[in-house]
Amino acid sequence: ERVFFVARKKSLGWEDLKMNVSAKRVLVDEALRASTVALEPSCELTPAISIMYHQIPFGKSGAVAREGSFFNWMKLNPYSRAPTLAAANLYMHPTERRFLCVDEWRTMSSFPKDYNFGERGGAFAKYLMGMSVPPLMAHCVSKNIVEQWFDGKA
Repeated sequence: ERVFFVARKKSLGWEDLKMNVSAKRVLVDEALRASTVALEPSCELTPAISIMYHQIPFGKSGAVAREGSFFNWMKLNPYSRAPTLAAANLYMHPTERRFLCVDEWRTMSSFPKDYNFGERGGAFAKYLMGMSVPPLMAHCVSKNIVEQWFDGKA
C-alpha cells in the first residue's frame, strides 16, 4: 500500500480531496503476459528458496514453507493485482522457478517499455522502481488534485 500526504492551507477553503480512481486494475497474469522475458542474474533464485519454491502457495511468503524464514519473499498470485513492489528483489514468478525479470517489474510498476534505467543492471533497475511511485499512480493523484482544487487547470 502507498500513503500520500497532500497538504492545503485552510484559509483557501478547499474541500477534502477525494481520490477517484478509474484505471483498470491489472492482474499479475495479465502483466506477465504483456511483458517480454529477458532472464538475467537478478532473476535467479537462491538455492535455499529454489528448493522450497513449489511448497509456497500463490500470494504467500516463503515463511509458509520454512517456519518463519523467508517471510519477505513472496510468490505472486497470478489471479490478483500485483502488490506494491518494494525495492528488494523478493518477488517470485507464480509459475516459473525464478524472480521476476526487469521487464515484468516495469510492466507491473507502469513504467514505459522504453524507460532507460541506466547501465547498472537488473537488480538496480528493480531497486529504482521499488523506490519510486509508479508513474500511473502519480498521474492519478496529480489529476485528482488538479481537477478538484484547480478546476482542471494547472
